[in-house]
Amino acid sequence: MNDDLVSQADECAKKFTEAGIRTGIDRHAAKLGAKIRKAETDKIPHMIILGKREAQEGKVSIRSRNNPDLDGICELQECIDQIESEIKSKSLPKSRITASTN
Repeated sequence: MNDDLVSQADECAKKFTEAGIRTGIDRHAAKLGAKIRKAETDKIPHMIILGKREAQEGKVSIRSRNNPDLDGICELQECIDQIESEIKSKSLPKSRITASTN
């Protein structure tokens, strides 16, 4: 990951964090394929891949472990919106949350 991509990755991570989505950046010097395999074995729900092409276009590449319909290249905000929507749809109804805390 070169210095230009590191700063852009940090900026993307900041936007995800501001949206309430947990993030992490793999800064290891490993090849992309190895990083992807590690994320898959760690069962990371969504991988956001930022390469030179995506950075130049202001987009990100997303790979979703549970929802292949999300896979592809899209605008950063569109990616955030899709993940937020997925998170909200998996939430328990408030009545179940309240019942479990009593």
